Amino acid sequence: MKNLSLLIKPASSLCNMHCKYCFYADIASSREIASYGIMSQETVYQILTTTKKDLLPGDHLTIAFQGGEPTLVGLDFFKGFFAIADDILRGIEVHYAFQTNGLLLDKNWCEVLLERKVLMGLSLDGPAGMHNAQRPDSVGKGTYNRVCASMGLLRRYGVPFNILAVLTSASAKHPSSFWNWLLKENVQYVQFIPCLNDLNASERSPYALTPTLFRDFYRQLFPMWVRSMEAGHFISVKFFDDLINLYLAGRTTACGITGHCTVQYVVEANGDVFPCDFYALDSYRMGSLLEGKPSDLFRKGEFFLTDGRVYFQTEPCNRCLYRTSCGGGCKRLKESMYLENGVCRYAELLSDILEPLLAFAQKYLTAHRN
Repeated sequence: MKNLSLLIKPASSLCNMHCKYCFYADIASSREIASYGIMSQETVYQILTTTKKDLLPGDHLTIAFQGGEPTLVGLDFFKGFFAIADDILRGIEVHYAFQTNGLLLDKNWCEVLLERKVLMGLSLDGPAGMHNAQRPDSVGKGTYNRVCASMGLLRRYGVPFNILAVLTSASAKHPSSFWNWLLKENVQYVQFIPCLNDLNASERSPYALTPTLFRDFYRQLFPMWVRSMEAGHFISVKFFDDLINLYLAGRTTACGITGHCTVQYVVEANGDVFPCDFYALDSYRMGSLLEGKPSDLFRKGEFFLTDGRVYFQTEPCNRCLYRTSCGGGCKRLKESMYLENGVCRYAELLSDILEPLLAFAQKYLTAHRN
């Protein structure tokens, strides 16, 4: 049984917000064509037809929609997408995911998302002050209340969702405020996304996370998470889940966590394919799903990501206790969560929390299995 994933950008880099730290806006501005516009139904038909050539009945295909902001293409686009997929991908187990800023969601969207069993990722950067400072709309107004209203809609209609919170240099300094907000809003699934510095920037963005802030945020978050779990308030923190999966189950559930890049098949609105969302650049273009199936493009994408180099190139990695499991980590995240002044803050974090995290996870899983 094969598992294949596509990350599709139906609205390319188009967005109705103006987030202060948007990495994809930075990526798009580095391309010859910043936005490929709105994906056509003909392109949908062609990319699904070529993808089907790599699949057999019973195989699994995960299709994630991302942006920019994918809701900008309109609900009718997705109704058409699902209808085309149902026709072309017969016999294939298709799973859908969707990342959105939430501004355009309404009951009509929720009804379709629930019917199609779409897993939603809702971008929300914590308490109102944090979120509004980082995620204004296109005219500079705060969006917190509108996004929270969308979170309420998803709950009301029973659409499964998790919160995607970008961890910036500002918000990382307030783990207690963030955690109390998660408890207050009864959030059960959260992923903290390290804020990246702009690609090839000459100076550091004021929003970019540093490895020290990354380390300190999770150092302080960990005991709060344990206390909440012990009190019966379940909250899945993806970073903790990824470590538990890696060290207890031998499963890799986060791209780059073992230092090995995997080809993501990022599909832009015109059908062009890139190996990674962080590297959707002209120089990394693998080809087009209008011309060839995913397997035809794989080798080129893999070469771009590895760049012919071994990751163990720094002294901290050479003598690190976590070398075999970490592998140097994601190369795009190095300046946000790994190396700083020749020291690996990620390794320092693992030395503090990994052993108690795994011990707690084993205890918790045993108790709830019984």
